[in-house]
Amino acid sequence: MQELFMIKDDFLAVQVHHAGAELASIKDAKDDTEYLWQGDARFWNRRAPALFPIVGAVKNKQYLFEGKSYSLPQHGFARDRIFDTEEEKQDRLVFTLREDDASLINYPFHFILKIEYLLNKNRLTVGYRVINADEKTIWFSIGAHPGFNCPFIPGTHTKDYFLEFDSEEEPLLYKGENGIISTGEPVSLEKGKILRLNPDPFQSETIIIKNPRSSSVSMKHPQGGKSITVEYPGFPWLALWKGVPEAPYVCIEPWYGIADFKNASGNLTEKEGVLPLEPGAEFSCKHAIIIDSI
Repeated sequence: MQELFMIKDDFLAVQVHHAGAELASIKDAKDDTEYLWQGDARFWNRRAPALFPIVGAVKNKQYLFEGKSYSLPQHGFARDRIFDTEEEKQDRLVFTLREDDASLINYPFHFILKIEYLLNKNRLTVGYRVINADEKTIWFSIGAHPGFNCPFIPGTHTKDYFLEFDSEEEPLLYKGENGIISTGEPVSLEKGKILRLNPDPFQSETIIIKNPRSSSVSMKHPQGGKSITVEYPGFPWLALWKGVPEAPYVCIEPWYGIADFKNASGNLTEKEGVLPLEPGAEFSCKHAIIIDSI
């Protein structure tokens, strides 16, 4: 069975793994620079998992729906499933996941999840489609969790990089326990837009922006030359994360949904950020990864 799929043009070469329909590589087609984090168990062994049908964790690893208790792992199960390959073209890949007997045990909904990758020059667009294949309303969250190499310019160091938003933001640093979110602490940005990576702003926790004013954020080095931009118009949450201070990557994560807070009721329909979808209806969203290389 084919495991890795590639789309490529004169700007980028992108690989996607059939497990989780997860991005496996984003390389500069000219100089072979790898922009996507390649996974390392010392820091974080994943690369860019899709988060479905929840983002983050549910309180006590359980939730209630129609009076019955169910269990879900952090960030859901889609990232650990084998997707079907629906379409494979030079510039486009589409993968599909449906419910099965195993998923119905802890997520009692019939659904179709499609993940699409579309390459256009130096822009990779990642699209999500959730289709309600059930006879009742389904409830879900969905999000992206791509990690990017930092540094990605030879001879530079992670601490020298910075993130720059296209609009002024007011991020909060959330400290969690077992994936559950506590009260956030304000994070200071230079000119309201720039988050420097030195000193470490993450403290092994997650920086989250609710209803971001910005529609993009770029990771840059003062010397210029190359940059990574993630565009996320319409996403109600944006998370930034680096697991430990010495980790050579930064995750930039657009979310429709969020982990449970400490005061969560545990009811799925009351979960912060959860989305309802009527029978036969479809939800879609997309974000883009743009690589600028001079």
